Amino acid sequence: MAPINKLRKDEKEALLQAAVKFYNESPQVSIKGTAEKYGIAYSTLRGRLKGAESRVGGHQRLQVLTPYEENSVVRWCERLDE
Repeated sequence: MAPINKLRKDEKEALLQAAVKFYNESPQVSIKGTAEKYGIAYSTLRGRLKGAESRVGGHQRLQVLTPYEENSVVRWCERLDE
């Protein structure tokens, strides 16, 4: 498996979600052991388990447009370009 810093954002998020699921379903496993198994920083996994949001999710409320509005603007621009 590639180091986590070489993966794309969506791949990192999927890996982190898998680690969270594994930890929650395995009562004998430690956070440190899970982080090592998935190649994720201990602090990142611990934070996510304590309720921290992903970078994308955490910054979503700071955006001027919602994802739906942004997609609408993109589609509108694409139609203008035709």
